[in-house]
Amino acid sequence: MIVLFLFVSEREGFGINTNILETNVLNLAVVVAILVYFGKDILRDSLKTRKENILKNIQDSVEKKMQAVDNLNSATLQFENAKLKANEIRSQGIIVAKQNSEKLLQNMQESIKRLEDTKNFTIRFEEEKAITEVVRYVNF
Repeated sequence: MIVLFLFVSEREGFGINTNILETNVLNLAVVVAILVYFGKDILRDSLKTRKENILKNIQDSVEKKMQAVDNLNSATLQFENAKLKANEIRSQGIIVAKQNSEKLLQNMQESIKRLEDTKNFTIRFEEEKAITEVVRYVNF
């Protein structure tokens, strides 16, 4: 095993390879330079598009929020108007109910008076009829 290790270490050795052509540093530098040169425009355009999308989304969100606030204010106003209308209808209903109650009471009093008058008339008529019969009976 030691022999194998010595054989490998003598052949390849450990250290830094300073030959630029063998290490492909120039090729990598060219590739990186091309990527930076052409990639920066693509990256810049991509970031610009992303920024525009984000700003547009923020603006849309603000507009939707404002519209929601307007809708809420409108709905609140309609609700308040509906409450006022309901209170008005309720108060009118109470007034109409009182008027109908008073009218019904007045009609009942008039009916009672008519019934009293009819009763009194009937009693007088029956009294006169009885007196007339007594007078006839006495005269015969």
